[in-house]
Amino acid sequence: RERERERERERRDQRMGEKKNHARKKREDGSPAKASSLKKKGGKGKQKNPKNAKVETTEETVTEEELAGAPWYSRAQMLWNAAFNDEERQPMVMPKPVTPSVVQAKRGEAERALEEVVQQQREKKKKGKRDNSMWLETISKGGVTSDKMAAITLLIQDDPISNHNLLDSLMSMARRKVARGPGLIAFHTLKDLFLSVLLPSDRLLVDFRHRPLQANAGQRLLALWYYEDRLKSHFSEFVDLLREASKDGISHFRISVLQIVSELVESKPEQERALISLLVNKVGDVDKKVGGKAVYCLTKLLEHHPNMKLA
Repeated sequence: RERERERERERRDQRMGEKKNHARKKREDGSPAKASSLKKKGGKGKQKNPKNAKVETTEETVTEEELAGAPWYSRAQMLWNAAFNDEERQPMVMPKPVTPSVVQAKRGEAERALEEVVQQQREKKKKGKRDNSMWLETISKGGVTSDKMAAITLLIQDDPISNHNLLDSLMSMARRKVARGPGLIAFHTLKDLFLSVLLPSDRLLVDFRHRPLQANAGQRLLALWYYEDRLKSHFSEFVDLLREASKDGISHFRISVLQIVSELVESKPEQERALISLLVNKVGDVDKKVGGKAVYCLTKLLEHHPNMKLA
């Protein structure tokens, strides 16, 4: 038995020596033994990146779930940070506007990208069978004015990007000022949306032509930039509508408009100078109640922003 065990050991040592010689020959030929053994097993060898290797980044690394959990005005920065590494990343706001030819070409591409985002969200809703959302869309198209406003508000709050066309409907209602009642409701609805979900609190909205359009930005980033440009135009028009409404013949309507202006300028920096100018001009209104409301709004503004000075 001892002799048999010795022979067994000799055979085992011989087989191990043959394996070592075979592996040595493979290495001399330039084929790593580890890689060849992994190929036989059907696996893939894990290759390590060399030192100082450039790692490519892309905005596709940001998932839809991550974007959905952030405010719309924070999503562009998230995509921008993911699209470029620290060495290649430019400022996302350019001090000088891009040439008109580049703006025109990119604007068309960005508009198509935004519509594609809207279409993708609609398909997701259909697959997910979101009955509540579909019901709200039905009410927003043909319900009573108050119900219509409420449905539009909920839809925009849920997804401001996909429902950007509903903002056009609200702006259209605000332009009419039919019997001043529906127009005032539209003003309050727009004010609530701008304060709650649409306007950022720490920065101004950016024109599309001041974006780095010559950079290799992805479709989702272009769509957000185009949406922000449209939103800036909408809010500028809304301020113009408030200015016209502040000249209305009914004092109660003018006082309501001043309250809307006061809430906007206290909370958001967008169109700040124009809104303050509107309040100052109404101090000398022919109706003392309207003038008193303007003074009250300016006093309250200075209490909230003590560093602000009125010339």
